[in-house]
Amino acid sequence: MSDKDTLICIGVITGVHGVRGDVVIRSFTQKPRDLLTYSPLYDESKKTVFHFKFKKEVKKGLVVHLDGINDRDTAETFRQTSLYIERKSLPPEDTEEFYFVDLEGLNILSLDGINVGTVQNVQDLGAGAYLDCVNLAGQMFSVPFLKKAVPEVCIQKGYLKVDSSFILKNYQDEKESPSK
Repeated sequence: MSDKDTLICIGVITGVHGVRGDVVIRSFTQKPRDLLTYSPLYDESKKTVFHFKFKKEVKKGLVVHLDGINDRDTAETFRQTSLYIERKSLPPEDTEEFYFVDLEGLNILSLDGINVGTVQNVQDLGAGAYLDCVNLAGQMFSVPFLKKAVPEVCIQKGYLKVDSSFILKNYQDEKESPSK
């Protein structure tokens, strides 16, 4: 089993806060403070284990003090560090609930069963989750991760079905390109 199968990213250190080793964590849990209930938290290699003390919640995330870090410069070295927990620490998914990591790599089928691409990434920037995808020609597109846009997800069989009317193109069609 690979680390992708055993580790789930639940947050990322996005910056520092103050001069005493505090950092800001953007949480990927349903409620931001839920991140605080998981322990231990690791970096991607599992070589660093993070322990911290909650300070406060701010618009950009959670402000925490990293144990053993007492200055801004050292805290800065952890910027953009993703925080992982072991998958076995998470509760099992309910029906119609999915961990984003499990959607990555799935084939995308139209409602008619035609392969239209692959899920590359899942993003939730606060207004709802989107699937970042690539079609068979290598062009990027997005799909809102809503039941009406993605009516069927079959992780065990390696695919999800998408209503193509919800596909948002991220690439410019040659006909749309400005003339030179």
